[in-house]
Amino acid sequence: MDLDDEELEATKRLHGAIKDEIKVGEYVRSWNGSIGKVTRIEEGRFLYDNKELICFIASVVKHSKNIIDLIVEGDVIELNDKKYEVIFDKSYEKLGLLIPNREHLAIRHCSLEYIFSNEGIKEFESISIITKEQIKQIEYRIKE
Repeated sequence: MDLDDEELEATKRLHGAIKDEIKVGEYVRSWNGSIGKVTRIEEGRFLYDNKELICFIASVVKHSKNIIDLIVEGDVIELNDKKYEVIFDKSYEKLGLLIPNREHLAIRHCSLEYIFSNEGIKEFESISIITKEQIKQIEYRIKE
């Protein structure tokens, strides 16, 4: 039986192999949905985003030099104070943003690549990511 990518990462984390792979300057996503850029690595933990936020290496579920690699279906991207849900666009087999238009909900494929490119970063005044885990932590359920 072959392991999928998530199972392989979990196994690496369990055995400490991921520790050697994380580098300063990479982005990390933890099990609770926080995303940050590693600024310093210490024994078994690292600091990120120059805010002295501590994350234990064992809690990392993904890491990459490219922040797009950490974005998953169900996250929300905020562009200039407008929020867009990240979905998997089956027709293009990649993540895209669900962007409402007047007549129906449309999927704008390749949006993530553009948003996080040099051109996209220059175009938008603000770009932020709200992870699905963060949304789950702050939601208030009225009915199950």
